[in-house]
Order: sequence, then C-alpha cells, then structure tokens
Amino acid sequence: MELLDDFSTDNKHMGKRLIILLRLAVLLSRSRHTDNTEIPHLKVHKKNINLSFSENWLDDHPLTQSDLQNEQACLDKAGYKLEYR
Repeated sequence: MELLDDFSTDNKHMGKRLIILLRLAVLLSRSRHTDNTEIPHLKVHKKNINLSFSENWLDDHPLTQSDLQNEQACLDKAGYKLEYR
C-alpha cells in the first residue's frame, strides 16, 4: 500500500478501505453463478469489516470460505479485522 504514501491521512484511510473492498469483491465474484448469486450484507466501521451470508452459503462454497480465511489473515496483519458468517 506504498502507493498511498503521498495521499493525505484521510484519503489514505479511504484508499485502503476501497482497496480492501475491491479485493473482497474480486474474491466473491470468482464463485458467482448467474442462477444463484449471493450478495452478502456488508458493514464497514473504521477498521472492521463484517460480511453476512445467508444460512449455509459458506458451507456450500468451501473454496470461497477458504479464500475468506486467507484474506482475514492478510487483513489482520494490516491492522484490519474481517469477520464473516
């Protein structure tokens, strides 16, 4: 995220959040099917990101769940908290 070093503090925080949301969008769109598109509920507050899926959706999509676990670890190292259920 060194690309954001020249931005003001406010813009730097906004830029990081937008990058994170874009990463999550790409991760979730990988498993999309036109006949069964799941749109999770998203809530962002400061450095906390919460995704809520319909019941059993993550159980039915284990690769996406694994990707979310990996992303959760990466974001944790960057000082962000990703929660999903």
